[in-house]
Amino acid sequence: MTVLKLKAAPILAGIVLTIYICSPVMAQQGATVTLQAIIDSAAHHLPVILEKQALLNSATAAITDASHSRLPQLKVLEEVSGASANSVAGAYFPMSTVPSVSGSIRDQNMFKPEIGNIGMLYSQYDLLDFGLKKAEVQNAQAFASLSKSDLEREQYIVKWQAGKAYFDLMEAEYQMSVEQQNLSRYQNIATIIRAVTKSGLRPGSDSSEINAALSQTVIKFNLSQAKVTELQQQLSYLTGVTPGQLIVDTTLQSQPLPVPVNQALDTAQNPFLTFYGAQINFFKTNHQLIDKTYQPKVELISGIWGRASSIEYNDQYKSLVNGLGFQRYNYAAAVSFVYNLFDGVHRRDKLAVSQYQVEASQAAFQQQQQDLLNELQQEDNNITTEDKNLREMPVQLQAAKDAYEQKLAQYNAGVINLLDLINATYILYQAQTGYVELLNGWYSSNLNKAAITGGLDQFIQTIKK
Repeated sequence: MTVLKLKAAPILAGIVLTIYICSPVMAQQGATVTLQAIIDSAAHHLPVILEKQALLNSATAAITDASHSRLPQLKVLEEVSGASANSVAGAYFPMSTVPSVSGSIRDQNMFKPEIGNIGMLYSQYDLLDFGLKKAEVQNAQAFASLSKSDLEREQYIVKWQAGKAYFDLMEAEYQMSVEQQNLSRYQNIATIIRAVTKSGLRPGSDSSEINAALSQTVIKFNLSQAKVTELQQQLSYLTGVTPGQLIVDTTLQSQPLPVPVNQALDTAQNPFLTFYGAQINFFKTNHQLIDKTYQPKVELISGIWGRASSIEYNDQYKSLVNGLGFQRYNYAAAVSFVYNLFDGVHRRDKLAVSQYQVEASQAAFQQQQQDLLNELQQEDNNITTEDKNLREMPVQLQAAKDAYEQKLAQYNAGVINLLDLINATYILYQAQTGYVELLNGWYSSNLNKAAITGGLDQFIQTIKK
């Protein structure tokens, strides 16, 4: 991608613009704000940034949570119960709503109460999980990376918006200066016409026509003031800075335009692409996690427990208080192999879903890359055109100024009519307005290109005001 470097033309154009756009209305009142200060404020102000930061903090905490999943289970249980004890021979699967009754097999029901207690220390640890815990940590890390890139992308977008709003405000203040100068010209012309019409040198209609033109100029100036206020409010929304403090330094107009960085699309550091890259990585680690989730497990299980009951070993009921306090102790340890024979089916189905997510994220990355390349080409074309026009603008401005001064002298000499003078005034006004629009277009196009390629921060640093 080729970026045309502006050398003599922007310097000359800046000097010419300083000649034409310098009026009392643009005298700065109070401290001005720099683009860098605006960007810094915007990057941390909006609640959406705070939201993304909180989500990143949550994702980072999830990494610690996933790491702690490697710890063994170690449970302490203690229970005191009072119940009847009637049992029969036979087996059944455990059911949570059916209490366990041991012993107490008789030929008839006995509803006399008994009291007992049981305590246990139980431990369970995965000796082999075939990479499941590692996959959980990697997936948590990938999600934290995705959250971080999402935050950085949101900050990048807000900074881009703030930069665009800053240049729009700068354009509006330049334009307000043009409107003020145009208003001054019409006021001067109106003063001259009133004098010559009173003396009878000019028809009275000239006075009416200039009053109409002057009124229209006042309206345009009022609208330009309203535009500045509107853009200050917009920038205030993005930065949190009060509108009254958002005064850009219009001396930027007299400085050479910064030479933009000749940069192609940075796929490694571009916040838009890094977000989609992080998304791809997250779905890939999730794919690996699913694969590991349905692997078998080898577990180490151990426990010690004690039990007491108010029923003696010979089925004799003692006093209820004799059922408290451990009477028998046991221990057990085992290594178990656990695998659901249908996990292969579940694994295949879940992996199919995950694979489509990976493919979708890869397609999203490619689409974003193509969109950025297309936008980059458009901005390069805009910059090329604006560079050519900026080289031509000083000629147009000087010619318009000379024509206006000549027409004003001719009108005073009675050689031309008022319409010719108003046309010359309008041509000068259009030239100044065109320069303001072109200057903002140049800044905006280079700002957009810098944002698209990933060099936004570098471009902002080249703006000294």
